[in-house]
Amino acid sequence: DFVRENGMDSWCLTNHGHMNSFAHAWLYNEKLNKAGANFKFVPGCEMYVHPNLEAWKLDYEIQRAAKKGDKDALHKLRDQREALVTPLLAITDVDDETIDITKASDAGVTVENEEETKSGKFYDPVRRRHHLVVLPKTSIGLQRLFHLVSRGYKEGFYRFPRVDYKMLKEAAEGGHLMVSSACLGGPLCYE
Repeated sequence: DFVRENGMDSWCLTNHGHMNSFAHAWLYNEKLNKAGANFKFVPGCEMYVHPNLEAWKLDYEIQRAAKKGDKDALHKLRDQREALVTPLLAITDVDDETIDITKASDAGVTVENEEETKSGKFYDPVRRRHHLVVLPKTSIGLQRLFHLVSRGYKEGFYRFPRVDYKMLKEAAEGGHLMVSSACLGGPLCYE
């Protein structure tokens, strides 16, 4: 109602890490449109994203081994972690639409600078979380977004439901999802 009272005819809802408000917003949008409002509701999710959940799991195990003082396990885990470090590059078309995400040795991406946007937090690779807004472009995209949110709870939950770039790429296959930055603090950096 607030959106309509301020002269707008559409609204996008992106909860952090979940889509619990979807059903209520969808039903209310249907009610408005049946009354002739011609209102557009765009569902979405501001997802917690880690570049690689396999790497995150190793970071978690490294912290546990360090607390225990297990130097042998620490050495093995750090070697495994180093083998997973892979920069990514977004490939775009002439309209600047992302058409693929691939590995690249010279890629650099800043999703969120937590030091500037979340005062009082410290950098901890296990607790750190980046944010990306994910919106469906089609009904198939909406189904994939719901599935992606579920995967975050089932496969990437540690204090928050998280997904990684591999999961995002799988869900976005065929151009059914749009992914945008969120919670930016400071300028974007390119390496």
